[in-house]
Amino acid sequence: MRFLLDLIYLLAAPFILAALFLKSRLFTGKRYFAGLKRRLAVPAPRRVSERPCLWVHAVSVGEVRTALPLLAALAEAFPEWDLALSTSTETGFEAAAKSALPAAPALQLFYMPLDLSWLVRRALRAVRSKAVVLVELELWPNFLLAARDLGIPVFVANGRLTERSARRYRSAGFLGRLLFSLPAGYAAQNQAYAGRFASLGVPADRLRILGNLKYDVRSKTFLPRETLGRLGWGGGEAGPILMGGCTHPGEEAALIELIRDLEPRLPGLKGILAPRHIERAGEVLEACQRSGLGLARRWSELAGAPPPASSGAVPAPRFLVVDQIGELDRFYQIAGIAFVGGSLIPYGGHNLLEPARFGKPVLFGPFIFNFADLAQHFLERRAAVQVEGKERLRQEVEHLLSSPAEREDLGRRAAQAAGELQGAVERHVEWLREKLR
Repeated sequence: MRFLLDLIYLLAAPFILAALFLKSRLFTGKRYFAGLKRRLAVPAPRRVSERPCLWVHAVSVGEVRTALPLLAALAEAFPEWDLALSTSTETGFEAAAKSALPAAPALQLFYMPLDLSWLVRRALRAVRSKAVVLVELELWPNFLLAARDLGIPVFVANGRLTERSARRYRSAGFLGRLLFSLPAGYAAQNQAYAGRFASLGVPADRLRILGNLKYDVRSKTFLPRETLGRLGWGGGEAGPILMGGCTHPGEEAALIELIRDLEPRLPGLKGILAPRHIERAGEVLEACQRSGLGLARRWSELAGAPPPASSGAVPAPRFLVVDQIGELDRFYQIAGIAFVGGSLIPYGGHNLLEPARFGKPVLFGPFIFNFADLAQHFLERRAAVQVEGKERLRQEVEHLLSSPAEREDLGRRAAQAAGELQGAVERHVEWLREKLR
């Protein structure tokens, strides 16, 4: 089976590289290839400690952020253990390297190897972990088979499985069920995901519903005045700020058009655009500049610079483009209204909790299927507003900006709704403590 899997991967390699070539827009998006090269060439560091080790794998930026509170809790719950953290993408690796990782002894950070049999065996033997925890899913057959052969149990934490993915796995018949039989346990986020795991043959005694670790992610605290000062938006003259977080192509244009439409009635309105993929920051900046509404700047140009002087300074920008990883909390914190991207287009949305934790009014579009349970939680509590398109988004933004009291109430309900969802980290730690006895 391993030989067959390796052969399939190698035969598929030209097509995968071609897809990456197109995705990177003729090699301008180097991150796609940098992560791939490291997963092929950089071996997992050899662990010399004789202490037991728990290996946590988080695919990219979102999973890394989700894993950080769990890692901190595991370091406290298992002080006699080492911890290892792997990731699959360059952006995920950078996010982990910049984060406040727990002060666990010998915590290692490295790239998860590609699922070629000789690479995963080498990594498992180098790390010598007692168990592996996969955050959300990321099931690769060679890795799971090698872990089974070495007697290393693999657990899925914060498990999620969309209906579309479940259908694909079910269509694989015996092979799909075999893949899902290899992990020793699943901690599903909710009943719907647990049901999909069960439909793929996962027995009930391997399934738990423990909630979503993302709900326990601690937001970074920044000083709003410092951020506003660097932007030249300090004092009482900042005016209303509309932020688009984790935006995708088409959504930035909609927000720029919205600000243009509202310009006659709200001349002080400013925009912050944080594209989901920061390699798109250049094209987003160009779109802002073409709008003719005023100066647009990149955050990286301002982050390390001293705040502008009160006189003779460059005019304050009308638009800011966030082009650095790990900065969303900073700008959600100063926003007046937050629109969560990936939802005006059929991508599936992003995490509504990030702005809600700061008590911000949260808006999102009709395509929120990646966070359907979270969206339902907020909508039931009147803690967010869902809009069906660009025109409705414009109407809601205009309404909220003209109604400070309603805007404040919506933000307060958002913070309350976010607070109700915590506790998954503690439940995961107890589950792992039980499994690793």
